[in-house]
Amino acid sequence: MQAAAVTTTEPSDLEPIRRRDDLLVPFVEACKPSKEWRIGPEMEKFGLLEDVRRPLPYVGDRSVVRVLEELAVKHGWEPEREHEGGPVVALARHGASVTLEPGGQLELSGAKSETIHGVCSELRAHMREFGRWAFDGWAWGFIRSRSAAISRGFQSSATASCANTCLRGAVTRST
Repeated sequence: MQAAAVTTTEPSDLEPIRRRDDLLVPFVEACKPSKEWRIGPEMEKFGLLEDVRRPLPYVGDRSVVRVLEELAVKHGWEPEREHEGGPVVALARHGASVTLEPGGQLELSGAKSETIHGVCSELRAHMREFGRWAFDGWAWGFIRSRSAAISRGFQSSATASCANTCLRGAVTRST
């Protein structure tokens, strides 16, 4: 007995690839005019308790959940929960979000920007929210990684250099 065939693609997608151009079709169809190109920054931060050199726990007085709650209260982020009464698992504000990632790290997915300068400004403002004064009495830090999701690629090496200058630095501390 054979299992019933399940079609998971459109009939046109079932055509075999015969030419190089067949491979390029989905990419060409997804291209946007240059006027619509945007840059969207992403930055992951891994929380550490400096006194014990351990990752920031998910719950507790000094925890990932508390960081999300504090960012919502002090900086106007809108909290998001999986269910009513559940812990905050993400934040949203003006087209940007801060999400809890599988390893317990927090990721900023920034709003779309037309220039690298807008990205730089957003990342700097976001890191100020994690600055020394953000959570009084905490001895914690965030190791951050950096990247920029770009809808069409950097326009020039000068733009890439500006991004690297803006994002330079590995650890933000709060004591």
